[in-house]
Amino acid sequence: MSGAKRGKVMSRAEFARLWADKRLTVAQIGAAIGVSGAAVSSRAVKRGLPGRQMGPLPAIRDDAKFREMWAAQVSIAEMALFFGVNPKSIRNHVTRLGLPRRGARGVPITLDDYQAIKLRERMAEAARIERGAMINAEMVDQIGRGLIKRVGVVR
Repeated sequence: MSGAKRGKVMSRAEFARLWADKRLTVAQIGAAIGVSGAAVSSRAVKRGLPGRQMGPLPAIRDDAKFREMWAAQVSIAEMALFFGVNPKSIRNHVTRLGLPRRGARGVPITLDDYQAIKLRERMAEAARIERGAMINAEMVDQIGRGLIKRVGVVR
């Protein structure tokens, strides 16, 4: 069976139409005609079709959030998923920002763990503000062992 063609045979125009459709990935085109993505790219080159411009690469826009996540030990893979970039981009951004290397200081955490920590911090802050508001409004709030009123400690 040497010389047998693999995949569906199609006209240059039909192939060019699929190639030009930016909604389709190379793998999807390959699945439609029964070949691999690499074979699709090879066919495009052989037929003289232009390269597929994928658009600008995603960029990390929120440096403050990035710094927080890096300091909290969120794993590089989880950060890459969050920001929609390649893990290599995370390492490059760390270098650009001049952030310290992590080394063996701790085990990286997941994005879910990071979000739980941030939620806990926000809830603690809200409770602190509410407690202060109650004290300022001369309401009674239990703190520690005794009750506190604006006029003093009641035991």
